[in-house]
Amino acid sequence: MAQVKQNDDVTQSPHAVELQLMADGIPPAPSSDSPELERLSDSDDDESAPQDVSTCCAKWYFLRRRLYRKLTEKLNGCLRAGILVLCLCLFMAYFSYAMYRHHDSSSIVGLVVITVIASTVLVVRGVSRYEPLARINKFFMSHSRASRNLKRCVTFACVTTTCVTLVTEVILVRPENLVSLTGIAAIFLIFLMTSTHPHMISWQPVLSGFFLQYVLALAILRVPAVHSVFLWCGDVITLLVTFSKKGGEFIFGDLYRNNGFIFHFIPLVAFIIPLLAILEHLGVLDALLKIVGRFLAFCTGASPPEALNASANIFMGPIDSIMIIRPYLKDVTPSELHCLMANGMSTVTGSIMGVYIAFGISPDHLLAASVMSAPAALAVAKLAVPETRRRKDDGVAGEMLSHTTRYRSVMDAASSGAIASLALAGAVIANVTAVSSFIEMTNACLRWLGGLVDIRDFTLQRICSYLFYPLALALGVDSRDGRTVAELLGIKVFINEVIAYAKLGEYKVNRLKFDDYLSRNFTEWSVDDMTRDVFLTGWNETLKEGFISVRSEIITTYALCGFANFVSVGIIIGCYIVLVPHRKMVVFQYVLRSMFVGHCASFLTACIAGMFLS
Repeated sequence: MAQVKQNDDVTQSPHAVELQLMADGIPPAPSSDSPELERLSDSDDDESAPQDVSTCCAKWYFLRRRLYRKLTEKLNGCLRAGILVLCLCLFMAYFSYAMYRHHDSSSIVGLVVITVIASTVLVVRGVSRYEPLARINKFFMSHSRASRNLKRCVTFACVTTTCVTLVTEVILVRPENLVSLTGIAAIFLIFLMTSTHPHMISWQPVLSGFFLQYVLALAILRVPAVHSVFLWCGDVITLLVTFSKKGGEFIFGDLYRNNGFIFHFIPLVAFIIPLLAILEHLGVLDALLKIVGRFLAFCTGASPPEALNASANIFMGPIDSIMIIRPYLKDVTPSELHCLMANGMSTVTGSIMGVYIAFGISPDHLLAASVMSAPAALAVAKLAVPETRRRKDDGVAGEMLSHTTRYRSVMDAASSGAIASLALAGAVIANVTAVSSFIEMTNACLRWLGGLVDIRDFTLQRICSYLFYPLALALGVDSRDGRTVAELLGIKVFINEVIAYAKLGEYKVNRLKFDDYLSRNFTEWSVDDMTRDVFLTGWNETLKEGFISVRSEIITTYALCGFANFVSVGIIIGCYIVLVPHRKMVVFQYVLRSMFVGHCASFLTACIAGMFLS
């Protein structure tokens, strides 16, 4: 701020003051005949105000106004900092008291998780915003030798953990779970034989991705603390699903309570997507993507677009995750383009995850499947289509894009998300309706053809139950559930995962009914070997197509988690042709292969999960 010095004898002239202000970066005041001064005079409606304002008075007026503006800007900065410090102090006091009162209660887990996430977001945003932290971050990123040594230590730790736990947690405790190793070996062998350039396979990202997936499965399924965090996240997602029911009851009334898919799906998507848009606008998703992306890039050696896209697919859909890495797309290699398409088909988005939870699918295993499939997709994609050329920016593997929001405010984010949810809801409803009708038409034709040669119940589901039976057993499901799980896998591969998850939800409802039946001391029941219907004699009720065991349910949940279907193929082709038109032939060449990689990434996740389930 300019300082105007005055004493008893000398007073600076207005011209000298104006020169001093210009030296300090403040624009000069307008002259008496300037348009700004004319607008000031014209806007004055007070008749008593003097119309002839002298030049000197006008300059002093604008000087005072500019000084006041600069003073308030500095005060606002100090005020914001003070409010932030006060809020942090109040939250620390609240957190400490809550931990003191409820340190032995499970209800405190949510507060701890929220605190960790909020602290992480502040740290990530602070590293890029404040120069000292950015300088420290750049120092560590620039020392490649130290980074390589750290990667070797992490790799050695992962390999050691895998070997030790394979003996202590599987071979000595549940040796029958080793059947899942056959599925893992088969997947790697298939892609090794069908690789586009088998002699150029870089085993570092392949093995790193596999070991990382193994360690994640071990932590999620066998470490109580990590498992409780995923259980809490699943409970939060379930709670969000119940919040959407209030809006559905308000809009549809009795239709919501007593009717099917469409009346539950629309309110759910209309609530989840605006919530994700708000988190994106606030920078929460941006911080999570940077953390997960840098972690994947460090552990697997993936390039920035591959790692950032893989992390984005855990929370977003395949189209949104592509738009995040749009600045990278002009320089992507064919191998990276294939990897990006495979990433989009190996996980599910948050809004669709809510739909699966509404079907009755376990939310914690859905979230775990989406997290574990990210490194699996990177590993399998690099095995299927190895890298044959170096990137132009290969030396900045740790660099991630800065946060840019497409919304102006929280209200804009919520409103835009609500409008965007209509398009997603319409697309899903139209596809599910068309696919369900197509399945019924196909089954009617197959029944007619089977009836001509005395084959009973010859349907698409029955064909899949035989075709995918070896795969179902290789995943580690119970042998008596093999045909049922094979049917669900066939529906996922040839149709889509929404229909498969809806069917899995029906099996879970039947199992819960059967458990309730047995808990009431009823013991009489029978099974139709052809249709798998279970008849409860005591209740005179039939469970259509029966049910599967809890272990088979969980493994199937992991195996079905992914957007790999022919509808997604069409969406991804259209998106990439627009964004990278010069890579159009590469997209056509690798898109079906990437769909197969997406399927196998989900199957690989199911195999690893099956090794740790009792």
